[in-house]
Amino acid sequence: MTCSLTDSGRHLVEWYVDRVRNGAASPNRYYLEDNGGFVLLGEGNHRVVYGQSLSAEGTDDAVFSDQDCVVKLAKFDDPWANRNEIINHEFAPDGIAQFLAPVHEWADDGQWLLMDRAKMGVSASERDWIEEEIQARGYQLDDIRTDNMGYIDGNPYIVDYGFRLIKSGTDLPEEYRDGKPEHVGPPGEEFFEPSISEKQMAELFG
Repeated sequence: MTCSLTDSGRHLVEWYVDRVRNGAASPNRYYLEDNGGFVLLGEGNHRVVYGQSLSAEGTDDAVFSDQDCVVKLAKFDDPWANRNEIINHEFAPDGIAQFLAPVHEWADDGQWLLMDRAKMGVSASERDWIEEEIQARGYQLDDIRTDNMGYIDGNPYIVDYGFRLIKSGTDLPEEYRDGKPEHVGPPGEEFFEPSISEKQMAELFG
């Protein structure tokens, strides 16, 4: 499955993110429901997540090419959580990527991304198994919780991985054993601008 936005869906998404880019914090999240085929699935501190309403499937109000898609929209002009998910998706090694819900498309600045829609309900034991598998491969990822996970095609995935995947542990190749955690992927300025939090850390610790 490849998720993509319809023309109608893209128009609504761009309406939202244009306001964020122009300085609005958390634009009216119900506008996308009231004016098209989106349905609000969830909201966190930094993002809102929309799926397609059942009534919109197969109509002019359809916002996705496939019903089993979601779009994640940044609520502020620093889309660090989306940006981190894009980087993790693009650069995670195969042994880790198999546990990350696929990202299919994204805005150049990371203000929105498209991901497979998952069925929630992963068990604590499945969550523990995935975290152990990631750690066994010499990596760590913060905030692996059952409510950040779901099933896609019957398999458990992490669907919220907005923190950077970090190489760690003593079983890493020699170049990673200097005690400095290394993010997966290139430095922020080579992919997106560093997030506000990363800039603050750089100012504090150099």
